[in-house]
Amino acid sequence: FSNRTASKFSMSASGSMAFKSSSSTMMQGYNFMPTRHSLPLGKSADPTNASNTTNSLVDMRKALNDKDIDTMMLILKSIYASLPYIKPVYREDMDEEDRQDALNKYIERDFQNVIYIFFLLMGQPTYSEVQNNLGRADCIVETNRYVYLFEFKVEASADVALEQIRKHEYATRYAADPREVICVGVNFGRRKRNITEWKVG
Repeated sequence: FSNRTASKFSMSASGSMAFKSSSSTMMQGYNFMPTRHSLPLGKSADPTNASNTTNSLVDMRKALNDKDIDTMMLILKSIYASLPYIKPVYREDMDEEDRQDALNKYIERDFQNVIYIFFLLMGQPTYSEVQNNLGRADCIVETNRYVYLFEFKVEASADVALEQIRKHEYATRYAADPREVICVGVNFGRRKRNITEWKVG
């Protein structure tokens, strides 16, 4: 990372936690045994197609600057679709309800980390788990013209995610900021293991 990017990483880390690994998330509710895996077959596994990642970064930056939410979500969906599935291993004393709750938390954190890292690699000011007086915003991405507030849910709805942004007043911290604040609610499907719905509010 460059000094500038590293400094943004530290700033976000000082709030609560800029990046939480999957293993640290597992420790909060259940045990996770990492599985070794290779890249999925296809273009993403071919080193000669490394330019695909660069193209995605360029397209995402353009979408951010153009306030093109649909393109942003489609790029993220394509990234998630290429990721291998790793099944968590639960503690033996967990009942079915606890397992489903733990799985939802794992999926949400896993998807959130991918988004955080992707925007960070773009060089965008990106912050995760940003605390205010009422709660924590999942992810905030800033551009020269816009501030994007993302809230992620699993097996819920984009409306539920947007309601949390409103209820916890995440946008209030930017009340004196001349940039436009854009709230984005995103829902992930447990079976599809991908984004199933998004909405701007």
